[in-house]
Amino acid sequence: MSRIKNWMMDMEEAVDDAVISDCSCVEDVIQYCNENLTYVDEDYVREYYEREGCLFAQSWAGKASISF
Repeated sequence: MSRIKNWMMDMEEAVDDAVISDCSCVEDVIQYCNENLTYVDEDYVREYYEREGCLFAQSWAGKASISF
């Protein structure tokens, strides 16, 4: 894989981690990414969060509520 693709995947993973960490808005997610990554493309983070982050949060919340 190219370095750009790896960087994009790192940002996507950071967005997912931010959602798991209860970041509830895009500004919190961007701040989380800036604190945990060296280089952040805030426009890409915003786009990915708006496209995938909300869906990821809903599916994560559903899994978190399952009890055994």
